[in-house]
This record gives sequence, structure tokens and C-alpha cells, in this order.
Amino acid sequence: MKVKLIIALLFIIFLLGCTEMTQSEKNLCYSLTNRSYDSIPPCTTEESCYKKVDALFETSLLYEQENNIYEMKNSIARSWFYYNKAIIELKMISIHCQNGSASSIPPSINQLRFYLDHSFSELDTGMKQSFEIINFQEQRLTYEKIDLLKEEPLYESLIELRQILSELENGKTNSNSYVAFYLEKVEEFNKSNPSDYKPLIDKRPFWLSTYYQLNEHILENAGLGKNGYFPFFGNYLNEAFQYLEYKIYTTESIQSLQSFPASEFMRLYSNLGGETNSSLEIFKDLLNRTSKSYSLVKTNQKELVMEVQDLQTKGNELLFELEENPTAIYLKSILLNGKILTKREYKDRLILLKENLIMLNEKRGSGNLALGEDVSILKQMKLDYQKIIKEFKENISNENELIKSACDIKANEIKDEVKNKTELLEYVTELNYLAKRTLSSDSSKLTYCKQLVLTNEEYVLGLKDYEELKSKKIELTQTCFASVATIFEYRSFPELQNLFNELKKTPVTSENLFFFEDACEKIKSQLQTQILSEEKIKELIKNFENLKIIVNEIELNQIYFENTKFEKLSAKLTKTTLEFESIIYFKGEINLEGILPVLFELDNKIKTLYGEATNEYDKQIINFVSKNLEISFIDDFVPMAGTNISTKKSIIFNNPFHEIKKQTLIETTLDGELISTDPSILSFQNGKALFNFLPKGKTQLKIVSNEMIGLIEENTSLTTTNKTSIVQRILSLDSKTAFSKIIISTKKPFGTTKTILFKQGTQYAHSQNDLNIIFVGPIDFKEKLVVYFYILGLLSTNIKEISNNNSESGKIIQLEIKITNNSNQSQIATITLPFNYNNMVLSTTLYDEEQAKIKTSINGDDLVLKNQHFLPKQSKLYRLTVKISNIFEYYQIELLKAQTILKNYNENDLVNEISEFLSFVPDARYEQSAKALLKKAQKRIEEIGQEQIDIQSQIAITNQLEQKINELEENIKQAKKLKLKNIEELEQLIVSAKLAISSNDNKEILQSLANLEGYSFQIDEELTSSLNEMWEEITKNNISDARLEQIKNNFLKNKEKFETTIHHNPKEAFLIYKQLQKDYDLFIQTLALVEKENQFSLDESQQKIKSLKEKIWELLNLLEVELDVGVAKMIQNKFIPPITKSRLEKIKVELIAVDTLLAKETEDALENIFNELGNALDYIKS
Repeated sequence: MKVKLIIALLFIIFLLGCTEMTQSEKNLCYSLTNRSYDSIPPCTTEESCYKKVDALFETSLLYEQENNIYEMKNSIARSWFYYNKAIIELKMISIHCQNGSASSIPPSINQLRFYLDHSFSELDTGMKQSFEIINFQEQRLTYEKIDLLKEEPLYESLIELRQILSELENGKTNSNSYVAFYLEKVEEFNKSNPSDYKPLIDKRPFWLSTYYQLNEHILENAGLGKNGYFPFFGNYLNEAFQYLEYKIYTTESIQSLQSFPASEFMRLYSNLGGETNSSLEIFKDLLNRTSKSYSLVKTNQKELVMEVQDLQTKGNELLFELEENPTAIYLKSILLNGKILTKREYKDRLILLKENLIMLNEKRGSGNLALGEDVSILKQMKLDYQKIIKEFKENISNENELIKSACDIKANEIKDEVKNKTELLEYVTELNYLAKRTLSSDSSKLTYCKQLVLTNEEYVLGLKDYEELKSKKIELTQTCFASVATIFEYRSFPELQNLFNELKKTPVTSENLFFFEDACEKIKSQLQTQILSEEKIKELIKNFENLKIIVNEIELNQIYFENTKFEKLSAKLTKTTLEFESIIYFKGEINLEGILPVLFELDNKIKTLYGEATNEYDKQIINFVSKNLEISFIDDFVPMAGTNISTKKSIIFNNPFHEIKKQTLIETTLDGELISTDPSILSFQNGKALFNFLPKGKTQLKIVSNEMIGLIEENTSLTTTNKTSIVQRILSLDSKTAFSKIIISTKKPFGTTKTILFKQGTQYAHSQNDLNIIFVGPIDFKEKLVVYFYILGLLSTNIKEISNNNSESGKIIQLEIKITNNSNQSQIATITLPFNYNNMVLSTTLYDEEQAKIKTSINGDDLVLKNQHFLPKQSKLYRLTVKISNIFEYYQIELLKAQTILKNYNENDLVNEISEFLSFVPDARYEQSAKALLKKAQKRIEEIGQEQIDIQSQIAITNQLEQKINELEENIKQAKKLKLKNIEELEQLIVSAKLAISSNDNKEILQSLANLEGYSFQIDEELTSSLNEMWEEITKNNISDARLEQIKNNFLKNKEKFETTIHHNPKEAFLIYKQLQKDYDLFIQTLALVEKENQFSLDESQQKIKSLKEKIWELLNLLEVELDVGVAKMIQNKFIPPITKSRLEKIKVELIAVDTLLAKETEDALENIFNELGNALDYIKS
């Protein structure tokens, strides 16, 4: 950047008429042209400079932001390009300096000035663009509610962005931001200036755009936002040039140039725009870091959605595994002092989480959910699910172990407490026995532990108050006797009946009082054991447990169905099930007194209710599957909305609930010819799929069908003005299909100057021609495109000055204003009146054509008329009277405003013209001249605004085409690996597209972009076959295993993604295909592992069954010998046998029947019999 100053030296030498230099002038000239402190990389073309700048930035932000970054990189690249060109010229001048001939220098001077002017201008432009990038990014992240993610690196970036904006507005701090870094260097430069060198690098104002939220989208506001201040180079260099020229002429010595701090200034240039150790480098790091952090949050959001969904499924599965063991719950409350959470409470928590997740998904699907809010809620949901699952696992496994451990501790404590005690000896004996059994048992540990705790409570009570204990035992004995008597009314067990009758005959004394309650409970226990082994009772309990499972599932999932009638049914099912439960269970134990009187009636009611529940639930599941089909376009061309086409489609039936084990018909609203299907589907006709059974999870079929892809357009006028109006158009497809790529074209309203397109709250790239805007990309059938059209001329304004008179207070001007609605719709408009407002305006008065006075308001510099209703094509007349106190001051203010704006646009000629006009002494023609100049300035400002829109549009389209070329060139590499067809056709299209870019012809660029966007790869049959073979191998498996089900669902999900991606994005499809191969290999490996585990489990189970049978027969033989004692003698000896001979005989029959059960059921039944017999023998021997 030093070279601009050399121009001052050399140009002035030339002006002074020097043809030869003195030695001191040669030395100065050479010294100033032969020093370099810059860190600008060498590059010889704009393209090579751009590549060097582009290599610094690694960003993947929103579409509109990437366009901003692209423009900024182009500005910096052009600055580097012009700077390198200037260096070449400078080296030539250095040679002339050495030769000492001033006359040889002038031809290089003009070229050098041209290069440097452009270099400095582009660098200033690039810096301004960088501020706008930061401004937009800060407002976007604020809108995305990143403040909710203080733990994320992205939040740190947001704080840094805000810090920079604050520094631009209010001055530097010690933040070490890229603005603070440069401002500090400027301060150092200004302080280092010699005292006789006057121009300093001063901050100059510029504007930062403001953005506002409109229908959940970020749009640029019409008008400018807050001021920023920054020491740009361009202003300083002009002043430095003028100052040096003045010094040379006044001192008549070029030696005065030595006072200019050239090396410091060159270093300052490097500090701003250099490749390294510069503000640009700090800005680059910030932007790259922000982009990386933003991508990380987006990735986290997607992963969290999947994780929360998986946790929800896991939570539901564990809920069904959770068994409410009354004994464990009781012991936990006594021994662990833990909070008792019931299954009902867990279920309510899961239902609440599920409701919140559904609402979150709906909000996200509508595009009305900020990223930060989404991630914040998902993180909390993940923690909530993890907490519940942790509690589940503790209840299922860990907690049982803790209870068992606590029981052992309690048993040892009681053993120590009753050691050598003689008072209440019966209790002491019983406590020692129960403590021993608690410590030695495993499967029955909790049962013995509960008896131990309860018996110990009675023992402690007896020691404290023996009479109260007696009273309690009498009450318990009476309750037990009544219960046993009731059971004997419905069941006959002669041996137990005889024992009970003998017990009733025995006189009650203080010595045998405690024996009676214990004896009665033992008889009752044996009655329960024998009755519960009856098939009818087992069937009732099984039916009821199945009913509870289905009712729990319905209650957990009813939120998905949004059916008021079904919700009422669910409430009825829950209420009735609880009523049944109160009959079947009492205090967690099976209640035979409640069951036996109504056994057959109760069983029938349970079966009826279960049938009603499953029937209605299945209907809701079928309806859900039908409404939530995943229909995807899988053909090898890009369809266009609004056309009738024949296409290949994939239909995914998603059943996340349970398998329906009967033939089921699912309506799809699509008709077509069946191509392929999964094994569970029998046929597909007239848009209906007939399932042999409806599996849980996902099922796929493929069809060819004809479809009219309708395009629905809804227009809404958001703001209507006589300047720029905004019309919102919502586009949606009248189709149930998800398209991985589709062309959607919609007509632009007349007068459209700018368009912005959003999908799901995010701005998307689109192209346009004279008539239409065109979107090419993916769209789901639920998604909508929202387009905002910025329109000039929706309302037109015609102004006529009626009078212009002087008054005592100044000037009175009357204007007639005609506003015309040029549209075919009625409009409620806001009118900006054609007169700028400033503090020289005394008053304004407005009348309509009916001579009614209308209220106006002031918005910035504008007079505004709101809520004016216009019929289609209607014109309205208004009369505006403006009183101005000082016409000279009025135009001075307005011209200075216009001049400031034009300075920012580098409109130097017009800026100078205004400066010259403002320096004149006002004359009689001042008002007319000022008005004409102001009109000229305002018109140029409007033209520049439109030119910038056109340039930005051209840059955006070119950038879009370049990105598409790069994307497809990458895809070609993968397409060759996948052996896709028609690659040569694409290579030729890319060549044509590159030529279009070189031509800079907008129509050719648009046509090339359309050609590339419409291109589809054709898939090789061999690839299709290999994929289908893998899927067929997976679907023929009929082993039920959660691991296999998960892999299968993942495979189908990736398979569908591959089929919808391969024709348009082989690069992504190649990665998906590799994952499919991994999923398939994992499925085969897991299947082999599951089969091995199942076989091992079966072998182990059969060995255990054999061992249990042998032990049971051994116990049966021992017990038959021990029970050979008369009933009366037993009672006399205060001995109640723990099992009867008839029960032993029945067990022998049960041992034969278990062979007809499944292995697991056989094992469970034998374990129950073994525990029953083992406990009986232990009791007898004790």
C-alpha cells in the first residue's frame, strides 16, 4: 500500500517539470519503491487470487450467508490481484529511479494509480462486507436462540460476534477481536506519525443492515440500521495525497515526503488485509470456527432426535419388563428407605415425555422451531429419559441385589439380637429359622426375609406389650379362619379340610394361642398353592396379565392416534382393568376369596375386554400406518411440479406398536403396478396392500404409478407501499410423495426486484428468469416453500407541485399526490409521502380527495400515511401542504444526507458535485438548483441499490453454478465406482457450463444451471440386484430378537435413502451403500450369534430341566415318608405339614404335563415345584 504515496512523489516530480533527479532524490525515490512489509501472497490472475482467498475459508453456513462470504472473498481477491499488478509497475518505477530519469516514469504512473485505487477500494469493500457477515450471523444466531446453548462452542462465537458489533459502534475494547486488533494498530500508527505530518486515519461512519423476523423467517429490512465506525483506507489515502501535494508545493522540496511514515503504513495495510498476522486472518478463524460450531450443533440436533427416539423406545420396553413385586416393594420401604415409585408413576412420566416429544416434532416439522430451542429441549429430554431408564434398570436388576444384600444384613442383626434369649421362646425359634433360611436361600430369599421382618415386629411388640400382641394374634387368627372357610366353600381338599377341622376342635389356651394363627396361615398357603396350579386359575391370571399389557400399551400410545372416541375407550379400559385387579389381587397377593366366587364370570369378562381392546387398538394401528406412509420417488429423472408423470415409488409401512397376527388391509391412496414387496405382503391392488400379518417395524413395497403432481399456491400481501411491497407466496405439493429432487417453478409478480425462498425456516438457493423463479431440490410432501417477492410499482406515485410561496415564517409548498393501485387485488397500503422530513419542517397537513384531513406519522426521515384501502386498479388523490422554516437549511441537511450515502457507494463525482454546490453562496435560483441536485442524488442512490441487487443476483447464480459443477465433479468420481451409466453426458454438460461462466452471459449461465439441476444418473441393474438380494436375505429371517430388528430397520432406512439419492447424489449414495454392506454383514454376524445363543440357551435349559426333574422326584420320595403321620397327632404336636399327600400326587401329574410346554415355560414350572417341595422339606426338618 506504500505505493500510493510513491505516486504522490513521482507525479509531483513530473508536474514540476523535472527530467533529471538529484542524487538525494534518486535515493529517496529508490528507497520508497524498494521496501516491502506486506503479507499479500503473489497471484497473477483474479482466479488465482480468489483460490488463495478461498483456501482460507472453510465455511458451511446458511445459503444467504455463503453468498455474502462469496462476495467478500471476491473483493479481497480483487484487492490482492490489483495490488500484485501495482507491485509489478512499482518495480519498473524503481528501475527508473535507479537510472535517475524522471521523464521515463510517467507512463507507469497512471497505470499504477489505477491498480492502487482499485486495490484500496476493493479492500475497503471487503471489510464492509465482513462487518455485514458478522452482523447477519449475530442476528441469525440470536434468532436461532443460541443463547440457550451456553455449553456449546457456538455460544462463544455468538458472544464474540456481539463484541465486534459493539466495538464497531462504540469503540475498541481489550477483547482481542479482529476489529479490536486492527483499531489498536491504527492507534499505534497515528501515534507514531511525526508531529509535522497532519492526516490521520480516522473512523468513518457506515451502516449495518437490520433484519426483522417475519413469519418465522429472517428478511432484510428496507432501510439502514445502526451506524458503525471504522478507519477505512480510501478516505485516508485521498487526504494523505492532498496533504503531501500541498506540502511539496509550499516547501518546494520533495524531501518533505520523508516525513510520511511509509513503512508503518505498509505494515498497517498488512495488519488489515494480509494473509497472515492480520485482521483478515482473525476474521477467517472466527468465521471458520463459527461455521464448524454451527455444523456441530446441527449434527448434534440430528443425533439427539435419533437418540431421544431410541431412548423412548427403550423406556417403553423396560416399562413392560418392570414387574411390581409387592414383597420387594415392602422390603425396599423397610430396609432401604427408598422412595417407592409405582409402575403407574413411571408410565405417567413416559406419557408426558412422549406428549412433549410429539409437540416438539410437530413444531420442528412446521419450521417454527429455533435451532437453539430445539437442541436445548432435546438435551433435557435425553436427560429425563436417561434418568427414567436408570431407575428402571435399578428396579429390574440392581435394586433386587441391594434388597437381597439388605436382607442378609437384617438377618444377621436379628440372629445376634435373639441369641441366648429365652423370653417368647417360640418367636426366638422362629426368628432363628427364618434368619437361617433368609441367609441360605436365593430364589426364596425375599419371601423368607419378609416373614422374618414381620415376625420380628411381632416379637418386639410382645417384649414391649404382651397383651397387645395377644390381641393382634387373635384378630389375625379370626381373619385367617374366615378366609380359609370361604375358600373351602368353593374347593374341596380333604387332607387340608381335616387339618382345618382338627385345628378348629382344639381348645384355645394361652400356651397354644400363637400356634393357631401360624397353623391357619400354613393351611391357607397350601390351599393357595394347590388352587393356583389349576389350569383355569392359571388361564385367568395369564389372560388378565395379557389384558394389562395391552391396556398399558394403549394408554402409552393413544396420543399418536388423536381420536377422542379411542381416548374414552382407553380411559374405560384402564378403569375396568383396575376394577378387575382389585378383585384378583389384595395387597399384592392373589386374592382367592375374591376370585373363586366369580371365577368363570370374571374370566369371560377379561376375555371380552381383551378382545375389545385388541380389536380397537389394531384398528387405530392400521389407521396410523395408513396415514403415515413414507412414499418416496425412486425414479432416474427429475420430475416437475404441475405435470402428470409415470414414476417408480417406494412405499414404507411403519408400524412402531406391535405385530398384528392376522390378515390386514392397508389403504395407500395410490394405485399402480407392483414391482417388488416384502414377504409379509400378499398383494397390492386398487391402492390397497394386503398383509398376511402386519409386522412391527417397517415394511416396503415398490410400485409404478401415474400421478399428477399438483402445485398449490397461496398469496398474501404482507406489506404494501408505494415504494417496495412484499408479497408472500406459500407453495405446497398436492402429493403424498417425498421427492429427493423436484423442479418447482412459479411465476413472478410484475415488478419483482428481489426474491427470497425459504424451506423449513431456512433460506434456499433458487434461480430465476424473466418470468419465473425456479426451485430445484428435495421436498417432503408435508413441507412447504415460502417465497417473498419484493415488488416495485404495486402502487405508483405521481406528484405535481401546485404552489410554492414565501411566508413570514419561511416557505409553504403544496403538492398534489396521485396514488394508483396497479394490482388486480384490493390492498391495505402504507404510503410514504414524497417529502423528506427534517427539523426545518414546521408542519405538514394532508387532505384526501374528499377534503378530509388525514393523520400522518414520521418514520425516520419519511412522512408516512398508514392503512389506506385501495380497490383493484383504484387511484386516489391527496393534497400535502408543507411549511418549512428555512429552505436553505432544509436542502443543506437533505443534500448532506445524500452525500454521506453516496460516499459509502464511492460515487465520488456526485459527492464532489454536492460539495461544490454546498460551498456556493445561495442565490435566487438556489431552491430550484438544490431540488434538482437532490432529485439527481436520490435517483442515483435508487439506481445503485438496484444495480447492487442485479450484481448480487448475477454473483449468486454464478456461485450456484460453480458449486453445482464442483458437486457433480465429485459425484462423477463416485458414480464411476458404482458403475453408473450416462456419465459421459454429464461430463459434456459440465464443459458447457464452464464455458457459460466464462461468457458471463446470464441466460447461458441460467440454462447451464437448469441442465445440471435436471440431470439424473442411471443405475446399473447389477447394483440394484445386489441390494435386493441383501434385503431378501434379511427379511426371510423369522427369529425374534431386538438386535436383529434394529439392524433390519436401519438397513431399510438406509436402503430407502440410497434409492432416493443414487440418481442425484452418487457421492452420498456411495457412502450409504458402504453402510448398507456393513449393516448386512452385521446382520449376518448377529444372526449367527443369536442362533448360537438360542441353541446354547436351549441346551442349557434342557440340562436344567433334566436336573430339576431328578431333584423333584427325590424330594417327592422324601416328603412321602415324612408325611406318614395322623392328622390328630399333628395338631396335638402343634405341627401343620407344609404340604399334603394329595398335593404330592398332583405334582406327579404336573411333572408329566410340563413336557408339552415350551422350554422356558417348562423350566419356570419345574423351578416353582422344586421351590415348593424344597421349602416344605426344610420346614419339616427344622
